[in-house]
Amino acid sequence: CMIEGLKLLEKQGMTKPILWLPFVEHSPNQECLDKLDALHIPVLSSGISGISSLKKLEYFASFDHAALAKHGDIAFPSKTHGEENEKSEALSELASMQTLKAAGVKGVYPARLAKTAQEAADIAKNFGFPVVLKVSSSQILHKSDVGGVKLNIQNTDATKQAFGEIMQSAAKHCPHAIVDGVIVNPMLKKGVEIIIGMNNDHQFGPMMMVGLGGVFVELFHDVALSPAPLCQEEAMRMLKSLKGYTLLTGYRGSTPCDIEALAKLLCELSQFAADNKDTMREFDLNPVFVYEKGAGIAVADALIVNFID
Repeated sequence: CMIEGLKLLEKQGMTKPILWLPFVEHSPNQECLDKLDALHIPVLSSGISGISSLKKLEYFASFDHAALAKHGDIAFPSKTHGEENEKSEALSELASMQTLKAAGVKGVYPARLAKTAQEAADIAKNFGFPVVLKVSSSQILHKSDVGGVKLNIQNTDATKQAFGEIMQSAAKHCPHAIVDGVIVNPMLKKGVEIIIGMNNDHQFGPMMMVGLGGVFVELFHDVALSPAPLCQEEAMRMLKSLKGYTLLTGYRGSTPCDIEALAKLLCELSQFAADNKDTMREFDLNPVFVYEKGAGIAVADALIVNFID
């Protein structure tokens, strides 16, 4: 009866959007599905996904396109790269950090590569203690999982010992990986942890992502997405849409964070993504430490993946 009613409304020139929302999770009858498809009526899998889709439709309808237009055109998909099965290669953390710094991205920490324990100790002494040591290899992307990170190193002897332990652990867990050495950098002050990433989608182009960083992104999946490049207003909208946004504003008496610096970093990275859409597949900065208002941000780790021609 409903199908016949919809056909009648269509003949009468009805243009109101209609979505079919089943009350339980199930696949509709194929005959019914074919009839609805012929009427160009989308059929969603459940009431939950239906309401979620309506919410996104409402957001799209109310989106401030004028604010986005202030920044310029969205970076459209690359004409030469972007397919899901296309080959790519990752840069090491040090190379990723150097690439970001060369692009003018703020908050990238100073770091140097040590190839021997003595060289690591000398670099650490020059930086001043405490320091952090991390294995440097483009083939070891999850350094902590293989014992490739040592934090809060307090003196030269501890630096030499940490260097040896990292190299031994990398050889044990990743025997075929090419290890460049060990990255030495100053120990960063803790702040609110944020993740910023980009995925160069073959349909949508470079898409920016921001959310709670560290392990929280895997636990809570509290992230926001938007096409690159971003204007300041869009960057702020993404941040405010996060459930964890209150952690940046001074939650339960804590000091408010430098949200403006974080939004500026988002904009810088989005422009970096747009400028390199034909060569870069994705990047991941996790964590980014956000400090108290006026103290800025610091990028603690980064990974860039480029397309292979």
